[in-house]
Amino acid sequence: MRNRIKRCIREAFRLEQARLGALDVLVRPPYGATPGALMLARLREMFSGLER
Repeated sequence: MRNRIKRCIREAFRLEQARLGALDVLVRPPYGATPGALMLARLREMFSGLER
């Protein structure tokens, strides 16, 4: 489960990386988080809010 969550976070960052530019991001999912399409969509939404 932990590795699937990490892969989901990496994929969301990869998809938004061009907009973010050079930026370090620390993501700490809440206990009980489940990876999937909803997590990917929410992460992308959060990352897009970090645009410079």
